[in-house]
Amino acid sequence: MEWLQQQLEAMLASGSLAAYPLVFLVGLVASFLPCTYPVLPMTVGFIGNQAAGKRSKAFILSLALVIGMAVVYAVTGIILVLTKKTFGAVWANGWAVFVIGWFFLLMALYLFDIFTFPTPRFLQRLQGKAAGR
Repeated sequence: MEWLQQQLEAMLASGSLAAYPLVFLVGLVASFLPCTYPVLPMTVGFIGNQAAGKRSKAFILSLALVIGMAVVYAVTGIILVLTKKTFGAVWANGWAVFVIGWFFLLMALYLFDIFTFPTPRFLQRLQGKAAGR
């Protein structure tokens, strides 16, 4: 594993384009780790319920999920590169864990309908159009 990390660092330092497919493959392998298995039934159940048996809608919902996750990971990676930090160094900071914990708590309260966020007008129009279908 250490050899792979050294090779990848050398490829990235030299500006080799071969590093990008390698990073993609490593990410793909990481998606098969056991920590992803508990989320699969929830994801499949949610998408299956929302799609109501329509394959095209299930595909669009799946695509939206994948693109959303890719954007979050890409933005996180860019921020970490620009700040010259590693993900482990961020999590070692107690304040980062504190902020993320409060965020999760607020989202749980939102899901329990204890409070709501105001919806921007453009999203209200989209919700109205989606409800009319």
